[in-house]
Amino acid sequence: MNKVEEILVKNDTKCIKPIPHPHEDPKKIRTREEEETGTKEHIENVKQ
Repeated sequence: MNKVEEILVKNDTKCIKPIPHPHEDPKKIRTREEEETGTKEHIENVKQ
């Protein structure tokens, strides 16, 4: 397991809903499913 995935797992156990990034508009909080999909795509892009 790489560091990115470890951080995601740790965050997943602590955070019930995603925390918006400070630079993002709080009204545009992504849903859990969107977070996970985006994260999977990001990990795939990193692996390539």
